[in-house]
Amino acid sequence: MEDFIYRRTQLAETYCRGLLEGGLQNYRSGLFLAAPRRTGKSTFLRGDMLPSLEKHGFVTIYVDLWSDREVDPSVLISGAVQEKLNVFADPISKLAKMTGTEKVTLAGVLSLKLDISPVLPEGVTLSGALDVLAKASGKPIALVVDEAQHALSSEKGSNAMFALKSARDTLNLAGQPLNLALVFTGSNRDKLANLTLDYKQPFYGVQIQRFPLLDKDFAREFVKHYSRELTGSKRLDVEAVYRAFCTLGFKPERLVNAARAAAHTFLETSEKDINRLLIEAAEEIKTKEDEHMREKLLGLTQQQRAVFEVLVRHHANFAPYKDSTLEEYKKFLGKPIGKNSVQSALEALREKGLVWKESFGGYVLEDENYVTLFGSNSQNDKVS
Repeated sequence: MEDFIYRRTQLAETYCRGLLEGGLQNYRSGLFLAAPRRTGKSTFLRGDMLPSLEKHGFVTIYVDLWSDREVDPSVLISGAVQEKLNVFADPISKLAKMTGTEKVTLAGVLSLKLDISPVLPEGVTLSGALDVLAKASGKPIALVVDEAQHALSSEKGSNAMFALKSARDTLNLAGQPLNLALVFTGSNRDKLANLTLDYKQPFYGVQIQRFPLLDKDFAREFVKHYSRELTGSKRLDVEAVYRAFCTLGFKPERLVNAARAAAHTFLETSEKDINRLLIEAAEEIKTKEDEHMREKLLGLTQQQRAVFEVLVRHHANFAPYKDSTLEEYKKFLGKPIGKNSVQSALEALREKGLVWKESFGGYVLEDENYVTLFGSNSQNDKVS
C-alpha cells in the first residue's frame, strides 16, 4: 500500500491565528499541545504547522527532543537555534558591522564560527541568539519544540526552558507585534503540565491544549486513498475503518498495519468480508499491545505494584508521600508502607521505564495508556 498522509491545514491556520491575533484563542504566551504518541502530532507539526507558520512570515526552528534521547535536551535546542543562525550568517555579520555588537546585543556573535559550531558557544544566551536572528532576518521567529516535556529530564534542559521564557518576555513587548512564537508539544499531558502548573516553573499559568485526535474525516480520506487498490467486493467501508481506528487509539500507523493485515488475509483465503477482517485485525493488534503492557508489570514486587496502581489512579495529582496516599498503599497491600519504601519503589519503577521523574522531583507515568488500560477501577483491585 502506498503511504497515506492526511493534511490538517485548517487546524494549523487556527493555531497561527491564535499566535498572531489573540482573542479568545490567544497563544502569545505559548501554544502547548498534548496528545498520545503516534496520533499524528509530529506529522502535523512538520507537514502542516511549519508550512503555515512560514506562510505567515515566520522564520521557523524545529527541534524534536526525542530525536536523540542520549543528548541533553538543552544541547538539542541550542543546536537547532545555531543551525538557523548559520542560515543567516551573512546578514548577521553585516548587521554586526553596521551597528556594533553593543547596540544590538550581539553578545559573542562575531566569534560564533557560524559554519562550524554545532551549538551556541559559551556566553551566548538563547534569548540573545533569538534576538539576533529576529533582527538579521527581519521576521518573527517561531520555535517549535516537539516532545518538550523531555527538557525537564535534566537540569540544563529545565534551564533552557527558563531561557526560552526569558526570550519570550524580552522579545514580545505588550502592544507590539509578535516577535517570538513558542509551540511546545508533548505525548504525555502530565509531563508537559510540569512546565505550566507550578509557579516555580517557566510557563506557569499557560493552558495546555488537547491536540485534536483524527476523526471520521480521516477515515473517509483513508478509504478514498486506498480505493484504487480495494475495489468491488473488497472495498473498505468508512464506518468499519473508523471503528478499527477507534479501537487502535486513533493511531494512523496502527490502522495502516491493520489494513495491510486484512488485505493479506483477504487475498490468501476465501473470506468475502474485508471490513470484518479489518476490525478483527485491529482488535488483535490492540489485544497484543495490552498484553505487552501487562507483561511489563509481571516482575514488580507487591510494593512496587501498589505504588504504581495508586499513581495510575491519581495520574497528574499523584503525591507519593501524603498521609492519604500512604493510606491507599496500605489498602492495596493490607499493611502499612514507609516513605523510604515508597521512594525505593518509585526508583525501581523509573528504572523499569514505567515512571518518569522530572528534574524537580515529581513523578508521572511514562505511558499514559496505563490509565486507559486499568480504568477507574484500578483502585478497587488489591495486589495479589
